[in-house]
Amino acid sequence: MAVGKLASRVNKTGKLIETEFVLEIRVEEGLITRFRMFEDSYAVSEAFS
Repeated sequence: MAVGKLASRVNKTGKLIETEFVLEIRVEEGLITRFRMFEDSYAVSEAFS
């Protein structure tokens, strides 16, 4: 599990997204078997509009 903050800009709108996130990654026998990212989906959708 990883927790962090990220900032990215949507090219289409020029809006900046600044959000915290959590990654859940499961590795079994050297292979990624699960990957989930949790972020503020409302902030992301607002940046695209």
